[in-house]
This record gives sequence, C-alpha cells and structure tokens, in this order.
Amino acid sequence: MAGNLKSVSDLKAAIAASGPRGITKQDLEDILQSLDKVGGTLSLKGGETPLLLNAGWNRLDVFTASRDTQGVRDGLADELDPGSWFDIRPIAAGDYTLSANLRFTADLAGTYQVRVGIRSGVDGTTSSATYQDAETLEAGEKAQFILSSVLVKDLGKGDRIYLEMKGTNGASVTATNGQFGVAR
Repeated sequence: MAGNLKSVSDLKAAIAASGPRGITKQDLEDILQSLDKVGGTLSLKGGETPLLLNAGWNRLDVFTASRDTQGVRDGLADELDPGSWFDIRPIAAGDYTLSANLRFTADLAGTYQVRVGIRSGVDGTTSSATYQDAETLEAGEKAQFILSSVLVKDLGKGDRIYLEMKGTNGASVTATNGQFGVAR
C-alpha cells in the first residue's frame, strides 16, 4: 500500500494547514493506511526451543519467526536485546488485543504460569496484564498455555509487550509449538 503512516496529530496538522480542499489523494491514502490494522505475530517453527527458568518471572524468548505489519517491531533480530517481544512505534499507540498459545514440557514437576509483560517506553518500568494461565505438571508432562483476547489499554511510543513464564526454579522448559500475536 502506498503512503506514509501518520499519527492523529500529524493528520490534524496537515488538514489544518491545507484546508479540506487542499487534501490530496496521497493524504487520503495516508489517512486510510494510518487507520488500518497494526500488529504482528511471533511463532515457533522448526523444532524445540529450550528455556531455563530462574526464580521469579522469565521473559519467554522461545519464538523463532515473525511477521510484522506496520506500527510494531519484533525483537527477534534486535542487536542489543534479541528476544520474543514487540515494541510499539510512535504512530501505533493505542489499545491492543493479544493472543498467545504455547505447547511445552518441563523437566521438573511444579506449577507453571504465563502472563503478558509490559515495559514502559517512557521510564523502563515493568508491569503485567491481569490475564494469565497456569498449569500444574509432573516432570516431563506436556501442557499448553492459552491466552485469548487479552486487552492491554493505552500502549504508547516505545512500550514493549512480551510473554513471561514462572515455574519451578532451575527447570528446563522445552517449547514445541506456539504463537504470540498483537493487534490494534
């Protein structure tokens, strides 16, 4: 699609500067593209991905492939902090719906939990969405986490969204299939 993504304030300024008769076909395409869906998907492809759990919440960096659309950026190829996350670009601020599923086994028995983590693009503080899933497993037992239609409100420029897992300290979790998607 042709055009450039614009924030609402950019669009209002362009309309104010040119008046309604000065809006071009390109301006209209930019407006439509800016209102279009924004999102991305991370998936686990091609085998098993292990994750060693430390005490507390651990970022769930097990995804191996991505497909982004406008407005978000995934961290799989990030040079400073590679991982399974999405950053919100300035033009893509807003409310997001997230869904995730993950099939896995753990080598130690215990209760395993997954939740959505959020890191502020303003001050770096972290928080979590209130939605989470939990499974109590025997060693080697297969399980699946599912988070569906999680609404995270008011994500802004530079905010980061990711999945976190907590379980038995020192456990090795092996993910065998999964997806994590975000959409505005």
